[in-house]
Amino acid sequence: MKHTKVVLVGVCLVALAMTTAVLTIALGSASAGESGAATMISRNLETQGIMGASVSLQDGSLEVTLSSTKGGAPEDTWARTVVQREAEFLAKSSDLSDAQLGITIVDEQGNVVYRCEGPIEARSRPAGKEAAPAGALSSAETDLVAQGEKVGVVLKGLSLDADPSQGLVVDAKTAVTSSPGQERDAQIRWATVGLLGELRDYCEGTGRLDIDLYRLMIEDSGGNVLVSYIVDPRTRSVRAWMAPGVTPVWCQGRPASMPADGATTP
Repeated sequence: MKHTKVVLVGVCLVALAMTTAVLTIALGSASAGESGAATMISRNLETQGIMGASVSLQDGSLEVTLSSTKGGAPEDTWARTVVQREAEFLAKSSDLSDAQLGITIVDEQGNVVYRCEGPIEARSRPAGKEAAPAGALSSAETDLVAQGEKVGVVLKGLSLDADPSQGLVVDAKTAVTSSPGQERDAQIRWATVGLLGELRDYCEGTGRLDIDLYRLMIEDSGGNVLVSYIVDPRTRSVRAWMAPGVTPVWCQGRPASMPADGATTP
């Protein structure tokens, strides 16, 4: 009986050691996986010109902190869009799809100027879009210039670019000609939802273009940026930055509970 007890104790000790070793390996593997995912996202952001981002992934929560200026800046809209999409692209080939994403933007004093949280929906990175079709928007541009003039909006630029990381991106820059007030609000509304609708109708119809992002920038007559407005047509999401004094007029007619930023497009 004594020998039996010794053997049983020995077996139990071996089993405990093996269990501890397996648990240690599993935890180490998870930690390494989280560290690798955070490093990959950080590297991808730097490749796309978003420098100095703090990225961490722990216990199913991906946190990205970006630096900006007091009150935020127009460029923040693009940075937030890229962060969201990079997390979604990585989730397609990893366990990140079960994680939550938190994006925080702080100014030079460390004050939070923007914060959002939400799930990560896995999807594939746009592929095979290395070159934008030459002159693909030229016929649409002429018509949009005329439409803009009717409402006091100047179309300053329209281009289609093939971003190696984000796919085909339509860039449109406009300027409103009125001073703050209802007339300018109407111009801003046309330069966001109105212009977006015209561009989508053309790209998805006559142009037969598979657009990944629409990036619209609105300036005043002095060249100051009033609105940065980015739409992802696949997720039907809007990300926007507004200068002080500008209201999200593109949300008119929507339920009051619907946010100006992150809302679905028409």
